[in-house]
Amino acid sequence: MSYTIDVYRKEITSTKDPFVFFTYIAFFPQLLAGPIERAKDLIPQFEKIHSFELQEAKKAVLRILWGAFKKIVIANRLAFYVNEGYANPDQLTGLTTILVIVFFVIQLYCDFSGYCDIAIGSARLLGFKLSENFTRPLLAKNIKTLYQRWHITIHKWFRDYVYFQLKLPKTAPRKASRKVLNVLIVFGLAGLWHGSGWNFLLWGIINGLLIILYDPVIDKALETGNLLLISATRILAHTAVGLSLIFFRSKNLDQAKAIFQGLSRWEFSMWNIEELANQIQIGLNKNEIMFGLLFILIVFIVEYHQEYHKERIHSFYTGHGLKRWTISLALSLSILFFGFHSGRKGAETSKANKNKQEEFIYEEF
Repeated sequence: MSYTIDVYRKEITSTKDPFVFFTYIAFFPQLLAGPIERAKDLIPQFEKIHSFELQEAKKAVLRILWGAFKKIVIANRLAFYVNEGYANPDQLTGLTTILVIVFFVIQLYCDFSGYCDIAIGSARLLGFKLSENFTRPLLAKNIKTLYQRWHITIHKWFRDYVYFQLKLPKTAPRKASRKVLNVLIVFGLAGLWHGSGWNFLLWGIINGLLIILYDPVIDKALETGNLLLISATRILAHTAVGLSLIFFRSKNLDQAKAIFQGLSRWEFSMWNIEELANQIQIGLNKNEIMFGLLFILIVFIVEYHQEYHKERIHSFYTGHGLKRWTISLALSLSILFFGFHSGRKGAETSKANKNKQEEFIYEEF
């Protein structure tokens, strides 16, 4: 669609080479789920000769390993817990409901960003540069920024081909109300892009409303410079987004309602550690949960350094090769030893369910 629209608007010239055109349409690394590449960025890369670049290849291999680690070791592991929780919402307690909600946010992020890392790394091995699709959205300062950092290419697609095409009235009062309507239209369409159910539409509209109503509150908190207030508003923002994803993950509104009802069931003492450990084991045993939390912590540490200590990341790629060999080996061994399913609680599922655990979430959309 973007190619056709851009040619129609005369923003690009249509390619005369059918081989180049169909390669652009069917370029395998990003074909399944993105990044969504514009013709103006990718087609010129098919029209020139590429030579092998050793330094870029090293970065590409590390990127692929990092993506595979997030997908196979973290997302696939958390899938057991999340799938079990959504399959049996009536059996969830308040604590396990919270864990299911939080684990799905992490699962979705690691699953999709892991795919994009593999896609970008695979393309880079061949000499092609794909667009970044995630820039640490879980560290975003507000909800608008979160979505500008999450699935960046589709955000830009809806911005350029939908939002900017919705004309605004000239008078100020009508212009303000129309902006609100336009945001809701875009987020409603984004919800329906993921699925045709009412739950997807509701998820999209809720996030549009959060940007309209709650982001100004976060921005005012940022202006005060009060660290406690800023932290509180950010936590509430991420909590709201996490709760909205219940509609995204649920098969229908009834299942979403059942998950929300689980938040009200607190039937045990928070201070009874043994009882607590027994309660939280759904789909995974306590050791698997502990490993999962450890791996999630590793991801957040890496992303914290990518966000706030870019010089250390630069030093990692340009410094002594021992660091890169060590990390490559650690990631490879983690995938081999922790990316398995047999022997896990909940692993004795049907082949269909097993495939459901392993496929990329965005394959469904």
